[in-house]
Amino acid sequence: PIVSPRGPRTSGFDQPAESLVPAPSVPAPAPAESFLDSDSGDWDEEDPLEASVSLGAGGGGMSASGADQRSPARSGGAGIGGRGAAAARSAATTSPVKKGGPKCKQAYLGGGGAQVGHGSAFSKLACPNMRCTGCDFTVMRIDKQRWSDELDYLFLRNHVPFMDKLQPMLTNDPSNCAYACQCSSKNVTEFLNLKKACASSNLRWVCAGH
Repeated sequence: PIVSPRGPRTSGFDQPAESLVPAPSVPAPAPAESFLDSDSGDWDEEDPLEASVSLGAGGGGMSASGADQRSPARSGGAGIGGRGAAAARSAATTSPVKKGGPKCKQAYLGGGGAQVGHGSAFSKLACPNMRCTGCDFTVMRIDKQRWSDELDYLFLRNHVPFMDKLQPMLTNDPSNCAYACQCSSKNVTEFLNLKKACASSNLRWVCAGH
């Protein structure tokens, strides 16, 4: 046979075994690092999925868990400038209503110097404890005083039940009694049936019990 001086002819796939380079081995993943609690003696393995990572200032104050870390003033939380202040103002201006006990069988409004007590069909006594079902405030009864004709709803809303702030709209009148809640008012000079007075003056006052 004719032998080529270059040696035997081989195909591109028939490479000598010495020329094959072994594939690099992939190292196995390292086990999770464990720490020994020096106080309790237990192994505490940290879970990376439970770690809370802050997104920083660029994330708008949000953490990886989705909780809003903004200040209460910006997030609308209750505080001095939030709902806490509104609740404090409401508590400062709310006049508590004394509830319970027997109610007037027939409630009356009385003029200046009228006797007060538990009214009925046989005893005309001015009810001293009434409540407005509209604003849910105690009806103030200011004996021997008269409301000014300039009194309006906004003044009552802002100043009831503070007597010192109501004084500019009151004048002395021995025969009159000034009634008011946060939404309505009335001057009374004689005994009036409460139900009839409410029907004629659009009042929503009821006896709250004695």
